[in-house]
Amino acid sequence: MLGIAAQPWRMMKLGTTLVMIALAQSATAQTTTDVRALLDSVVPAAMRAEQIPGAVVSVVSGGRMIFSRGYGVADLETNRPMTDSTIVRIGSISKVFTALAVAQLADRGRIKLDANVNDYLKDVKAPRTRVPITPWHLLTHTAALDEIRPGTQANSRENLQPLREFLRGKLVVYAPVGVATAYSTYGITLAGLLVEDVSGQTFEQYLTTNIFQPLGMRRSSIDVPNADREHVAVPYDVENGKPVRAPWEWYHTTPASSINSTAQDMARFMIAQLAGQSAVMSEKMTREMQREQITMHPLMVGWGLGWQRLDRGDKEGGVQHGGDVAGFSSLVTLLPARNFGIFVAGTARGAICASPSRTLCWAGFIRCRLHQGRRPSPCIRATSRRSASRNTPAT
Repeated sequence: MLGIAAQPWRMMKLGTTLVMIALAQSATAQTTTDVRALLDSVVPAAMRAEQIPGAVVSVVSGGRMIFSRGYGVADLETNRPMTDSTIVRIGSISKVFTALAVAQLADRGRIKLDANVNDYLKDVKAPRTRVPITPWHLLTHTAALDEIRPGTQANSRENLQPLREFLRGKLVVYAPVGVATAYSTYGITLAGLLVEDVSGQTFEQYLTTNIFQPLGMRRSSIDVPNADREHVAVPYDVENGKPVRAPWEWYHTTPASSINSTAQDMARFMIAQLAGQSAVMSEKMTREMQREQITMHPLMVGWGLGWQRLDRGDKEGGVQHGGDVAGFSSLVTLLPARNFGIFVAGTARGAICASPSRTLCWAGFIRCRLHQGRRPSPCIRATSRRSASRNTPAT
């Protein structure tokens, strides 16, 4: 459906809603002790209500990590505890990292976001269209590439296909380019191939050397190294009210779905994004990623570059992205104007942070923080953000 992230989300349950309401009460002036007391109270209660074996939360504010902790267990069979260094799958939050990689190439002058993407791709090309597909279209989910299903998953690690092999013959345009937003796994996967073709590295090599290592994200990866596998949380689903072990899903669409990380590493990522100027990107391009690039309607949140906007008319709005794969659910939310960010993940699909309830609940959380003591401002954004300035994205 146009303008909606069409993913198999479960509706958020009461326990998770309580977490978000509690977070809404935690004003930025609260101390680290206050945040710890709050989360230590509501997170375990939410986990019990939703049968979530393990969860992690990290909170950053003022350029530093003020809270990071694991709850429950990473493995029900061994009772291995969940910690803030336990590796979890972040699912579609991977799309933000892919967008960061593409925007980084533009920031370094290697590509232009408004150029024909085929100028940079080697043998696998985007379809020829009246309006050429650009990197900007890929990162704003406006490339109109068809979501072909099934076929995005492999049955084992050994059967994963290289990006170009997977995408060959599968890039099909179903509508005019740039007209509407439609959440796109294939568009972000093509963006990952763009990174490979421009950099000469594999997608994971690029992320490791240009994003993970510079930010100190030591346990973030796509293919978890042997030395770190003992630190990976076991995925679980809930059946008949009880957690059961879920399969580890392997995706050919790696740039859209397959990054593994920790609460500590995600805190480092959030701090860099909130700082603007960082070891991986200029402040100008960071803000370009976070600002609204396009929206379908004044009453609908729009998209930045890889990020979904949270605000609907508020200058102090934020950005977010969620992830949902078998056995894991996650969400990262940033309030750049308040220099505040939070990451949460749990080992049960869709349980911690599910859409569309996720978006509504977190939007309420954001508004509570931004409008304490005053009425929310009206929704006043224009339908399309492709004004003159947006027709020429920062490069």
